[in-house]
Amino acid sequence: MSRSKKVELFGERILLRGLRETDADTLVKIANDAEISKYTPLPFPFSLTDAEKIIGGTRNAMNRDKSYFLGIEFDETIIGMAGLLNLSRPDKSSEVGYWVGKDYRGKGFATEALKLVIDFGFREEQLQKLWGRVTENNSVSIAILEGQGFYLVERIPKARMIDGVLTTDLVYELTNHSPP
Repeated sequence: MSRSKKVELFGERILLRGLRETDADTLVKIANDAEISKYTPLPFPFSLTDAEKIIGGTRNAMNRDKSYFLGIEFDETIIGMAGLLNLSRPDKSSEVGYWVGKDYRGKGFATEALKLVIDFGFREEQLQKLWGRVTENNSVSIAILEGQGFYLVERIPKARMIDGVLTTDLVYELTNHSPP
């Protein structure tokens, strides 16, 4: 087995860290949620095989410097995921993504995770632009992005099908104004 890059980001209540094989059962419990699959690429139902693929895929992408999509740990258990996706070194940019299990929504965990991801992207990875893509009907995620200073830059009509309806995606950006 190849050795994984180790990234740990400590917040007030949470730790963002790489997923481990031992997280698979917990990942199934929290990701097996139709609401999560509505707004993310995760399938529903979400199986143990899916969890194992996510764990291996995120580790592989991190080792190849393509993304840093990490588990959100609270009270020693994984409650969701957050991180940098589609990392582009030439453009010094990355997509941000996050999701939390239903029992942990509305408690500020996604916001705290996004703050850690922003700091990591700008300070540690020296990126200049972060962006997030959300559906226009995902008001909670829009509020999380806007609350961290992301601003709307693009509307993409008929971007994806949700519950049998074509929806518009919104692209939000945040730029790093601090010196490199």
